[in-house]
This record gives sequence, structure tokens and C-alpha cells, in this order.
Amino acid sequence: MKSQTTSALTRLFALILTVSALSLSLGALLASSPASAAEPINDRLTDVHGFLNDEETTRVNERLDRALSEGINLYVVITDDFGGTNSTDWCVATAQQSDVPDSAVLYVLATQQRRYALCQGATAPVSSTRVAQAGDNAASQLSANPLDGASVVAGIDILSTDLARAASDSSTTSDSNTSGSSSSAGVSPLLIVFVLGLVGAIIVFVVAKIQSSRKQANFAQTAAHKLEQAGVDLMKADDEVRAAGEDLAFARAQFGELKTEQFADALKKAEDYVAQAFVIQKEAEAAGTEVQKVQLAERISDLTNKVKSILASHTEQFQQLRDLESNVDQSISNLRVRINEAKRNNQRARAEIESLKLTYRSESLKSILDNPDQADNLLAASSDALDEATKYLPDQRSEALFHVNLAQRAFGQAMNQIQEVMDASDDLAQARQRLTQAIASISSDLDDVSRLASDDTAFTPLVADARAAIAAGNAAREGQGDQLAALSHLRNAEDALDTALDPLRDREEQRSRRHSKLVERFDEVDEAIKRADVYLSSSRGVASKRSRSLVAEAKRHRDDAARIYRDDQEKAFDLLRQAKAEAQASIDDVFTGRQMHPAQQSGGIDLGTLILGGILFGGGGSGGSSRSSGSSWGSSSGWGSSGGFSGGFGGGWSSSGSGSF
Repeated sequence: MKSQTTSALTRLFALILTVSALSLSLGALLASSPASAAEPINDRLTDVHGFLNDEETTRVNERLDRALSEGINLYVVITDDFGGTNSTDWCVATAQQSDVPDSAVLYVLATQQRRYALCQGATAPVSSTRVAQAGDNAASQLSANPLDGASVVAGIDILSTDLARAASDSSTTSDSNTSGSSSSAGVSPLLIVFVLGLVGAIIVFVVAKIQSSRKQANFAQTAAHKLEQAGVDLMKADDEVRAAGEDLAFARAQFGELKTEQFADALKKAEDYVAQAFVIQKEAEAAGTEVQKVQLAERISDLTNKVKSILASHTEQFQQLRDLESNVDQSISNLRVRINEAKRNNQRARAEIESLKLTYRSESLKSILDNPDQADNLLAASSDALDEATKYLPDQRSEALFHVNLAQRAFGQAMNQIQEVMDASDDLAQARQRLTQAIASISSDLDDVSRLASDDTAFTPLVADARAAIAAGNAAREGQGDQLAALSHLRNAEDALDTALDPLRDREEQRSRRHSKLVERFDEVDEAIKRADVYLSSSRGVASKRSRSLVAEAKRHRDDAARIYRDDQEKAFDLLRQAKAEAQASIDDVFTGRQMHPAQQSGGIDLGTLILGGILFGGGGSGGSSRSSGSSWGSSSGWGSSGGFSGGFGGGWSSSGSGSF
């Protein structure tokens, strides 16, 4: 009897396990849904835009071959971005639509978007947790900005090594299954009812658990998708505000300050909204929960929609004011005259650069060296747009106006490029003058050290650093060093001396020196922000989210310093230092973008580029009112869907992890 009962219980537990397994399969089926579309791949390394050079490609292929021999079938896709699709969706969809076996792991990397994702087939020999950990370790190698091929190769090497180790660990663990002997002994009806009830409870529990996990996973994907889309909308809004600034300059020249005052006020409000959105974006990226991320992303979208609404309404008012369709012939004629003048000015800009090369190091001039070439291309594109506009006259005046608007945008950016060169001489001269002033100021501090603390050895390292800063400043004044770096060294050394000398100076002297320094620092920061703003506007086709955010942060920190300097001068100095560093970092970031994408700035600009968007945000791409009005916002669809992602993956592939770098 005892053996029969034991045998019956064994069979019942086997039944429980079987039904539980079926319930898990049911839950997995419930969790699945169609994936987003992506381009199929055929090779284990797919470098869509040729990011890696030949040597790096060979190294990656060799590492993938070695990983295969170690038990890991790893596929890699390198692209620029995920085309607005959530990175994990893109990964799964790519695997499902390609000849990637279910035993493989797929690693997708967006170099410009700076995001990655990992997904794995149903029979991959590693757990999703280990895959996610390997992805995190690989991301630690991708911190270079701009990202380079060597970093990507290093990341793939770490990923392959970690996955191979995980597969090896998994293979050493074996599962053992035991089965009870068959018995013809019967089971009591009460026991059967009990078991069936238990099985039903297990099914309900497992399905509920899976559905709960699915909801959590989908919400996380929704948060990531909304935050990513909000970032795209914010970049578009920032571009449109900058384009509106160029429109305002045209309108002021045509109608004067008084008639454009309302548009100027509206533009200022739009600029404030964009600045607020950049602050919120930074908060969202650091948010601790998915709920917070969604809420902050929605606030960003709300602000960008306000920007769109403000500028769209005033663009319509502008069109009524200008009545351009009836004056399109005169507009074409006037703009041709201005283009010819700009070409002559651009020749002077070239000569100015050659003159500056005799006095300043190329490092100080790097941001303007290719400006004349960019201006030439933009002016040529503007002329082409006017030629195209002429073809539509006299009958299709709205089409002609559309091309005139394109020409004006191209011309405006060309003038930015030229003006940047012509301002450079003054900027560099002012930098030289500031170096002279900074050297005189810190020399005065050294005199105070001799007068007030000649025997105090605590000042010895501060004095040594000050003298080194003076030497570097004098060298930079003569064109033998980086002027900005030398000025920064002088300011930091002077701040350190002032902090140490403050207790030895009387209160009035402290107040006077600090006030003078604050005035100087505010001027320096204002000029740095202005340079960064102009540089970004003239190169906004390659300006990243980071470079825009840096300018916004620089402005915010400058304004914060202005609010608190009377109550907390030390904090104000810190904020000004931070603002200046952010403005310079934005310039460096845009410069890197121009170097990485020369076709978008120094060449390849033609009428087609203008129409498709390219470096000129706006001008419309469809017929109808968007062309005749000149509004570059277009329909709401151009801003991307703000709806959530209805997640879930099918086809045996699942997400293992994703992140940014």
C-alpha cells in the first residue's frame, strides 16, 4: 500500500510539472506580438555605413570566428541609428527577418544615436541576464566621443569573451530527470480533485505573473520610446527656433524693428520653452523610475508643441505682412544682388583667414578654416533655388515662393559662415587683450603675496602655479599656445590666490576685487556662449543633441549666476566657470561633427539637399499650404508618433538588454 501511494504521488507530481510547463508556454505565447520592421542581414558582421576600416573589420570577423569555436554564435550589426524605432524592437525584428539561427545572440550598435541592444534566440546557450551583463561590460569601452572604430572593436571583444565564458559556465551544469515506475494502482477521487485544483491555481498564478511582467516590460519600453521621441522633437524644435531667428533678421531688414516686434517677442518665448525642455531632458535621463521618465518626456513634448504653435502662427502673420507671392519677382532680384555681395565678402573672409594664420596657431582657427568653402556651397545652393523659382514664374507663384524661401535659408546660413570669420579677428584680439589683463591681475596678486604673506610657505605652490600660468599666457599672446587654455589657467590660478589672500585683505578691498572679477567673467562667458550659439546655428545639420544641450546648460548656468551673485559670489564664480566650459565643449562637439560629416557641411549641398531637409531645417517638403506658407513644421506626423509602444516579441527571439554609451 505504501509503495502504491508513493508511486501515485510521483505520477501526480510529474503531472503538476507537465501542466506547469504548459502554462509557462501559454504565458510566453500570450506575451508575444509582432515586432517592428528592420532590414534583414546575411553576415555575422554587418557594417551598414562602413563605420569600421578594413583592419578593424578583419579583427571583428576573427573575433566572431573565435567566439563561434567557443560555443557562441554572435552576430553584430553596426548602423548610424535605429530610424526612430526602439532599440530592442529593432534588434528582435532584425533577427526575425534575417537568416540568424535561434541559437545566436545579436548585438546591434547605433554609432550616432549612441545606443545598443542585445537579443537572443530561443536556443542560445546563455541566459538573458548574462547577455545583459556582457552588454554592460562592452558599453564601458564605448565612451570615446566621437566614437571610433577601435573602441567598437574593444567592446565586441569584451562582449564575445563574456558570452563565451557564460556559455562555458552553462555547459558545465547538467540537469537530471527522474521518472517513477509505472503502477496500475488507482488514485482516490479526492486526491485527483486536490491535484486538479492545485494545477489550476498554478496556471492562474503563472499566467498572472507573466502578464504582470509583460506589463512592466512594455511600460519600460514605452518610457524609453517616449524619451527618445521627445529628444528628436526637441532637436527639431531647436532647429526651427534657430531658423526663425534667421527669418527675423530678414524681416527686420525688410520692415524694421517696430513691425517685427511681436515676432521677436514670440521667438523669445519659443527660445525659453526650448531652454526649459533641455533642462527637463537632463532630468529625464537621470530619472530613477520609468514613470518619472514618461512624465518628463511628456513635459518635453508639451513644450515642443508650444514652440511649434507659436512659430507657426507668427509665420502666417509674416506671410500676410510680406505678401511674398505678389512680390516674388522682386524678392528674387533682391536676393541675387545680396548673393553677389556675399560672394565678394566671402573672398575677403578667405583673405582674413590667411592673414590670421600669420599671427595665430591653426588650433585657434580650426573652427573657421572651412567656413569659406561652406559659404560658397550655400551661396551656390541659394542661386540654384532662385533659378528653380524663376522657372515657375509667372503662373505658379506659390511654387516659386517655396524655392525663394529655400534660397533665403541657404543665404542666411552662408552669411553666418562669413560673419563668423570676420568676427574671429576681433574675438582673437579680445582674447589677447584678456590675456594681458589676466596677467596684470594675477601679477597684482603676487605683489599682495609678497606684501601680506612673504614668509608663509603655504603660498609657495600657489605662487609657482601662478608663475607657470603667466609664462603660458605670455606664450599664447605671441601665438605660441592655446589662448583659451592659457586664459583658463590664469583664471584658475588667480582664483586660488585670491581665496588664500582674502583673510589677509580688508573687506573693502575684497569686495572691489571680486566685483571687478565678476564683471570680467560675465563678459567672457557671454562671448563664449555667443560663439557657441553662432557656431551651432551655422552647422546645425551636424549638431548633436549633446552640443545643443551644452549651449542650453551654459545659458542656464550664466543666468543662475546673475541671479545669485549678490548673495553668493563663490557660487556665482563656479556657475560662470561651468557655463564657459560648457560653451567651449559645445563648440568642440560641433567641430567634431563637422569633421565626421563633411558632406553635410563643406560639400554636397545642392537644391535637392535643401528640399529634403539636410542642413536647412524647414522649407517644407510637400505641396499645398506648407509650401506657400514657408512653415517648416509641416504636419504632426513629421514629429513622430507620441503614442506608446505595444510591446512583446514573437518568433523565438527575445530582448536581452539595451542601453546608451
